[in-house]
Amino acid sequence: MIEHRGYAMRVLRSLVVIILLVLSVGTISARPSVAVVLSGGGARGIAHIALLEAVEEAGIPIDLVIGTSMGALIGGLYCAGYSPNDIRMLTEGSDLTALFTMLSKAPIYKEYASMEKFTTNILDFDFSSDGKFISNTGLIDDSRIMAFLKNALKEIGGKKNFLTDLDTPFMCNAASLEGDGDVFFTSGYLVDAMRASMSIPILFEPYVIDGKQYIDGGALNNLTVQKARELGYDIVICQYVNYDSKSDEMAESMDEIITRLMRIGTEEQINEAAEMADIVIYPDTIKFSIMDFSDPEAIIKEGEKAMSAHRESFMKIAQMFSEEDRVYKDPFRVGTYFYKLNNPMGLSNASAVNQEPKRNHSYIGLGAFGSSSLTYDPTSTVEQLLYKFFPRAMMEYNGRELIALNIDFRLRLMVYDRIAVSSDVFLKFGDGHWSFNPEAVMSLGSVSILSSWSNTARYSALDWQMCIGAGLRDRLSFKSSYGNDNLTGFELEIKAKFEATVVGAPVTTSQKDTWVLSPYLQVAGILYDIPSGRVQRHGYRIDYDFKLGYAGALSYFINVAGEYAWQLSKRNYLTFNSIIGASRMPSELSGSYLNAGMLSGIPGRPDCDLHQDLIYAGVMWEYDIGVLSFPMSFFVKIGCGWMSDDELNIVNTIISREAATAPFSELANFDGGIALGMALKSPAGDVIVGIGASLDKFVSVYLECW
Repeated sequence: MIEHRGYAMRVLRSLVVIILLVLSVGTISARPSVAVVLSGGGARGIAHIALLEAVEEAGIPIDLVIGTSMGALIGGLYCAGYSPNDIRMLTEGSDLTALFTMLSKAPIYKEYASMEKFTTNILDFDFSSDGKFISNTGLIDDSRIMAFLKNALKEIGGKKNFLTDLDTPFMCNAASLEGDGDVFFTSGYLVDAMRASMSIPILFEPYVIDGKQYIDGGALNNLTVQKARELGYDIVICQYVNYDSKSDEMAESMDEIITRLMRIGTEEQINEAAEMADIVIYPDTIKFSIMDFSDPEAIIKEGEKAMSAHRESFMKIAQMFSEEDRVYKDPFRVGTYFYKLNNPMGLSNASAVNQEPKRNHSYIGLGAFGSSSLTYDPTSTVEQLLYKFFPRAMMEYNGRELIALNIDFRLRLMVYDRIAVSSDVFLKFGDGHWSFNPEAVMSLGSVSILSSWSNTARYSALDWQMCIGAGLRDRLSFKSSYGNDNLTGFELEIKAKFEATVVGAPVTTSQKDTWVLSPYLQVAGILYDIPSGRVQRHGYRIDYDFKLGYAGALSYFINVAGEYAWQLSKRNYLTFNSIIGASRMPSELSGSYLNAGMLSGIPGRPDCDLHQDLIYAGVMWEYDIGVLSFPMSFFVKIGCGWMSDDELNIVNTIISREAATAPFSELANFDGGIALGMALKSPAGDVIVGIGASLDKFVSVYLECW
């Protein structure tokens, strides 16, 4: 019995020795493990694409990517199955500026009406149903960023273990506002983890995961080399994109202040992390603003320069691996992420954003917009130099779901050539997109064509106008294929209205005040995917307004305006627009006419160039010059059309009309023109400066803000 026991023990010892030998041989033959660490730095972090390309080119296998802020975005996409070239195409083919420069406003779903291309573009105060204001804790709205990430990573699905479920193990860090310090995310929803890591203080609101708030990981640890060492990785390759050799000089911009603020308290940690890395790279990206996403190609090129300077270091690391252990990948391959879609060319849709409607909060908003033109008309016998200035200010209150869930209310104050106060009540019924809409508008100021606002050669006393009406409204909204925060919209209004106007007698004559009474039926609406602004990059918009009434004689109004824009290439855009209109409404009122001037009309002609009949078509080419954080472009606009010969700019009496003529029967004059200028698209609206000339010898300088 003892002998059998001794024999068993010898066999057991032999098995243990064999297992230990096998393990030791396996340990000796195991290749070194590699971690790639990517710092944060806003737009500068796009240079990380060049680092991933360089590591793959050297054949160095990547066992883990740890990202911070923008490094989390680039690293997360890579580990999800995007190739470096896929990410390059995504950044160069997407409007990242629009994603990262959308001002943080109240989460409001705004509505647009026919022939209106303005909104509360300055400030919005959002408040809940109990009357409490909802404030923002960040300057930039992240809704587009979230939609972008969700769409780009939609095939990843629900909660994942980032270390085992992705193509390459991944983790990212964020700073906890709950006292948990530097938190590393290794599981959960990938988009949530990436977004939490990108919450730059002041710019973005803290991101909430499981009831806890997180801010940008770079606030505590912007180069997570130590974490890689703690996990036992043998080789650590890192890149820090915020290195500033001139940090002892005065900061000259907001992004420099934010960058240096993020470095306070972490600079020593970054230096220590760099010493712990096998390769540390400092690309010359400090020249780019953290919010300057206008030229990702230039940022990547700076990364490529830095990689070229470290090529020998990469080769030394590569020599630590046997030929069998090296991993060479096609630099132009389509990443494995897209094979999950069964669509190897899926990049064509990778940057599309499908955004859900925002919460229907009540809000108070402020807006400022307008236009001006300085026109030289050598043919004029009254005034050859015309200056027209039309600034507008608006305050608007939108009460949603008041009293009962089916009642909305809007009150608007507009100040321009008149002071106008309007109120609308929307009594919703059915499925909620139909409503009964009584409205009232009162205006005091320049309502007639005698206004010095519409004609610098005339002067008038104050006009007064009251309009009441009621009817049905149908409004629908859909997902936008372009990611506009206002989505795609459709509206149809059918209303009966009664308009009473007192036209003030000109101060230069002995005429008496004139009463104008006009009942009419109106059918108006809009279908849009580009709701506001003067300069568009994609999408369409169709406005229509039809009126039929009586004002001493039959009166009618026809106005259809269309716009279609698309992107020709990375920096080239083309926009077509057209106007078809005929008006036989009361001739005393400026609203009874169609405007043929400004950049939305025939280039060269002045603002408030009023006509009864107008047929116009134009095309504008834009080239994005990409020199600022916001899209800035050079444009050329060509347009032509036929119009009635009303000459409202020089006549001195009100045109009277005894009977309505047929539509377009007043067309008498053809004109065409060309304009060129600069356009800036900002979160607060489009700003345009241009100069135009027409065949009718008009020469105009324009300034518009919408």
